Amino acid sequence: MQSDLVEGYGPANQTSQAPASQGTEPAKEKDTFERVGDGFSSLSHTVRGWFGKAEEKKSDRPAWGPDNLPPKPKFPSPEPGEGPEVRERNRQTLLKFGREYRDYCAAFKEVYANCKSIEQLRNCDPAEVGKALQQGLPDLAAYMQSARSELYDLKVKRGYELLGESPPGTLMVTLKLALKAGDVEIEGSASADTAGKSSSGVAVSAQNAKAGIKDGKGFISTNAAAEHRGTGAAISQDEEGRWQGGGKVAGVGVSVDSDGMVKVGVGMGGMGASANYNPSTAEYGMSIGGSRKVELAGAEIEATAEGELRFKGISKEDVMRALQGWMVKPNSEDIAD
Repeated sequence: MQSDLVEGYGPANQTSQAPASQGTEPAKEKDTFERVGDGFSSLSHTVRGWFGKAEEKKSDRPAWGPDNLPPKPKFPSPEPGEGPEVRERNRQTLLKFGREYRDYCAAFKEVYANCKSIEQLRNCDPAEVGKALQQGLPDLAAYMQSARSELYDLKVKRGYELLGESPPGTLMVTLKLALKAGDVEIEGSASADTAGKSSSGVAVSAQNAKAGIKDGKGFISTNAAAEHRGTGAAISQDEEGRWQGGGKVAGVGVSVDSDGMVKVGVGMGGMGASANYNPSTAEYGMSIGGSRKVELAGAEIEATAEGELRFKGISKEDVMRALQGWMVKPNSEDIAD
C-alpha cells in the first residue's frame, strides 16, 4: 500500500514517466546550415576555454556555499479528483518536482566549489529522496536519485583538491626546456593534468644559486649539492627543500627523491628515456628527452627538452579513505518523508 504522501497521484506507472524532454517522439533532423552553426558554436566554446573562462551571467543572489545551502524543493500536493485529465495534470506536477530536485542537486556543484575544508565538504549534501517516494513512485525516485549520485565523483574530486592531491585516474603531462652556457642555466617547465590542475615556472641558476618564478610566485634559493667522483653518486636539494640522490650502474641511471619517487633511465647519444614509480602516491610514468650542443658567438650552448607522462593510480591511502567513507555525510535528511 502506498504512503499517504503519494497516494493521491494514482498508480505509479501513470505518474513516474520520464520528463517530456525524454519522450519517444523522434528528434527533427538538422539541415546542413544548422549542423555547421553547431560546429562553429562548439569551436567557439573550446577556444574560449583555452584562453580563459567564458563570461558567466551575474546573479543578485549570494553564492551557494556551506553557509548558504540551496533551498530544498517542496513535495507538491496532488490535485483532488478522478479522470485522465486530473491524472495528467498530477503527472506533470510530479515531473516538474523531479526537475526542480535535479536543479537543486546541480546547485551543489557551486556549494562544493566554495567549501574551504574537508569538514565543510563532508557535511554538504543534497537531501535524499524520501523512502515513501521510493516505494510509491520508484521510477520518478530513481530519476531524481540519479542526479544526487552523479555529485559524488565531483565531491571526491573537490576533496582531493582541498588536500592538494590529484585524484586516482588522473593523467599528468609535463614539458621541460633548458638552455645552459657555462655555469649559467635557464630552465622552463609547464604541466597540466586531467583534473584541471596546471603549473608553470621559469628559473635561472648559476653554480648553486637559483632564482625564478613558479606559479606566479618568485623565489631565490641556494641549492646544496654533493658528488662522489669515484662512483658518480650525487645528491642535491632544491629551493623547496626536497632532495634527490642517484648515480649510474652499468650505464643505467637510478635515482630516488624525498617524495619516494624511484626513477630508472637509460641514454644513448643525445637521447634518453626513463620510467618512474612512487609507491606512496601510486604514481607511475615515463619520460623521453634529448639534448644538443651548438656554438653561438664563440660560446657552447646546450639545449635540452624533456616530456613526461604520469598516471595516478590507487594508493593505500586512497583505499583507506574510501573504506572509511571520508566524503559521506554523517546524517542525511529525506526530502519527501
